[in-house]
Amino acid sequence: MLGNLLQDSARTHAKRMGLSLMVYVLLQYTYVYLPSVIINRLGIGGYCRIFRPTFCYLFSHLQIPVEIFVFHLSMLAFLERFKNKIGEFQHSWTR
Repeated sequence: MLGNLLQDSARTHAKRMGLSLMVYVLLQYTYVYLPSVIINRLGIGGYCRIFRPTFCYLFSHLQIPVEIFVFHLSMLAFLERFKNKIGEFQHSWTR
């Protein structure tokens, strides 16, 4: 996998990163930002406690980004470990 990455040009990597960034931003906007704006505008947070989360920071406000980063890396490691089985499942599902 690393060999394939090293063979591609920087322009190819930039295109891939740009496309991935656009997809992630669109997903975050659609599934996180828009619903939170709608909930705030409708005032649902005042009626239902689940929409008013409280955060308990043990260290600082960097705790949540660090937790997300660690989760992301562990998920990538998990997917890398089972990529063949996941690929087989996807292949059988798309037949």
